[in-house]
Amino acid sequence: MESIDPRAVGMAVALGLGLMVGAQREWAADKPIGVRSFALIGLMGGIVGLLTEGYGGWVLASALVVLTGAIFTHSLVLARRRPGAGMTTELAAIVLFLVCVMATTGYLLGAVVIGGVVALLLHWKSPLHSLVERIGEVESQAI
Repeated sequence: MESIDPRAVGMAVALGLGLMVGAQREWAADKPIGVRSFALIGLMGGIVGLLTEGYGGWVLASALVVLTGAIFTHSLVLARRRPGAGMTTELAAIVLFLVCVMATTGYLLGAVVIGGVVALLLHWKSPLHSLVERIGEVESQAI
């Protein structure tokens, strides 16, 4: 019986994570980056992970600089239209890219776990903010 190529599994996981996080962002009221963009960022991360095998870490570094530059430029344009907006989605996109690199470089389980955590953190915005608001000064100092 022929086994499935782990690179193909990694790419499938990268696409799945991009779709999952992107779908969560689509459900959010304010979505500067949506499901298609996150799916493409996931695929980009998977491809970059595969390319690092043959070409080295400079491929990853270059892609990270390009992606960060594109997201930063996009954020600057959006900031003019909606002042005071956060940058959580943009940071999630960069984290997702790195997680998808992990998926194709032998860290499949870690990629799935971290990708799930990213989706949960994005989804739990209101409960996390409520929790922080309920923590008083005494509790904060105790922590």
